[in-house]
Amino acid sequence: MKLLTPDEKHTLHHRYIHNDLYRQWSPILSKLQRENDEADAQTIWYVAEQIIIRLRSELAFREQEIPLIYNELLTDCLDFSGSTRTKEQAKRTAATMMSIVLTMLMNAVEKGHELESFANEPMCTAIIDLLSDEGYFRSLMKLFFKRIIGYDGKKVVITSSDPMQKKTDFESMDEMATEEIRLMVQNVVSRTQRLKPLFGSYWDVWEPLWCDICADTKFLLLLKKINPRTTDWGLNEKMICNVIGMFRDKTVKLSVSIQTINKTLCQKNVRSYLSNHADYDSTNSVFNIIQHDNIEKMIDKHILSVKRN
Repeated sequence: MKLLTPDEKHTLHHRYIHNDLYRQWSPILSKLQRENDEADAQTIWYVAEQIIIRLRSELAFREQEIPLIYNELLTDCLDFSGSTRTKEQAKRTAATMMSIVLTMLMNAVEKGHELESFANEPMCTAIIDLLSDEGYFRSLMKLFFKRIIGYDGKKVVITSSDPMQKKTDFESMDEMATEEIRLMVQNVVSRTQRLKPLFGSYWDVWEPLWCDICADTKFLLLLKKINPRTTDWGLNEKMICNVIGMFRDKTVKLSVSIQTINKTLCQKNVRSYLSNHADYDSTNSVFNIIQHDNIEKMIDKHILSVKRN
């Protein structure tokens, strides 16, 4: 498992800070990091967030994914950015991540309806079934429910929210996080402005598309990774070219060639990035098959609005 860089931690902290659950867990996770050499709060929360996204993508029997996810975590948590850990350490980290997922799922229950069944209950039951015999899990949940007063001296209030119902990621961000996204999108649009005549009316959704891409945590972090190392773009050049290639294939493939896009975009040769965006996890593409599919769905959503008009 790759630990986040200080810059990535800073970015994610500001993306999560308005989330009630994050603020409840953050002091607990920071304490575990100091005392148990645990991963930082942002890394753990990010993994939990990705688990929720994975569960959300399952249309039926989501609870069946829980044991698979937990087993994968046990393996992933044996290695922290090249630092080998014991099985017991890995087990604690995996349990911490699954405990956070549990509270995310349980948070769908609205006040006054605690005794009623709810849609996420099978997933919650599956997690509890996996962890209930672990003393570490019980101690974690005790710490979570014990913290009833926040740093501001006020009673902790956690607003009900169902993670299985997709909401905009902007809701949990502070002004610094939203401003970072605005500047990133502005940078991408500025870098690709020469393509406007080639895409015609489809250019109208180019900026909104990148707003959606940057609102997704994993894509924002990916965009910030300088790739290739020799680029002078200050961003992930390969990722931007991959998205341009995907956008072109969905819109003007028959009328605009890859060569024309390359020549218009920049003086260097980026044709392999533009045309081979589906060469998953290769030297030509930054995306795996799931990420590629997610980007395609975003593109489809936006170009549909152009076709309707």
